[in-house]
Amino acid sequence: MELTIEIDQVKLKKVAQITESDYFQEIKAELKHLQVDEFWQS
Repeated sequence: MELTIEIDQVKLKKVAQITESDYFQEIKAELKHLQVDEFWQS
């Protein structure tokens, strides 16, 4: 039995463009400071 993983290079580039964007990085930084427990209690 062999497992083969294929990555679509076009999709990989699109994902990289999104995750490397300033907007995504700002959201990621904000979420890092969000206390999930506090969010669900409000």
